[in-house]
Amino acid sequence: MKTSTLKKTRIFKLISESAIRKDYIDLSPWQSIELRAKLPKSIYWIQPTERGKIHWNIDLLQSYLINGDCPQHQALVDEFLATLPTAA
Repeated sequence: MKTSTLKKTRIFKLISESAIRKDYIDLSPWQSIELRAKLPKSIYWIQPTERGKIHWNIDLLQSYLINGDCPQHQALVDEFLATLPTAA
């Protein structure tokens, strides 16, 4: 039996902060502010419009909260960055 050597690309989801609070993590507004100050925008979170809703990369956020900034978490960040289009 022949197996494929191609690795399936993970889909990284952006989830609104309100959905995170409802379905994933009890994230207080103060914790959100602290995390946004600490974690780079456009990797961990985005704000599509000025003063608009925050959307978090749920996979990276959960990994950071569980693992901290360890090699396992950094590997996930690198995996996410590899999914982004490159400028030509």
